[in-house]
Amino acid sequence: MKYILQLFIFTVLSSSLFAQDFKAIDQTKTEIKNSIKTLTEINEYKDSLSFKNFYLKEDKLQLIQVKSTQNNIVKIVEYYFKDEFLIYIEQQWLDLETGKVISLQKSYWKNRELIKWSTSEDGEIDKSSQKYLAFEAEVLNYIDQIRGQY
Repeated sequence: MKYILQLFIFTVLSSSLFAQDFKAIDQTKTEIKNSIKTLTEINEYKDSLSFKNFYLKEDKLQLIQVKSTQNNIVKIVEYYFKDEFLIYIEQQWLDLETGKVISLQKSYWKNRELIKWSTSEDGEIDKSSQKYLAFEAEVLNYIDQIRGQY
């Protein structure tokens, strides 16, 4: 019985801590988005169909925005950072003809660890699933690759 009570308390406290993490991440994301005009913008590439921009504050990465368009579908990905660590990614696929969101993915990160990932198709993805682990590894690899690009 004591073990069950300890497990229950741990679960409740963990949920509360993660909820605080999500709230803090959402707040930081909003602050970055609202201050985008004050950030230093570096365009890696830009054409009529795509772009990749880095946004820095005092030489520290705050945001990466990537947009690509193909076959009337636009994909927009935003990577948010705090203290040089990835904290949030939002990916949207939009149908340009209808204006409808085809797919939306959101992921929350803490200390290079994926702490929550959800998609409009599947809802919240199970942390122990191969899909979740593969996504985490793929994103970390990408972030490590782009660190030297700005």
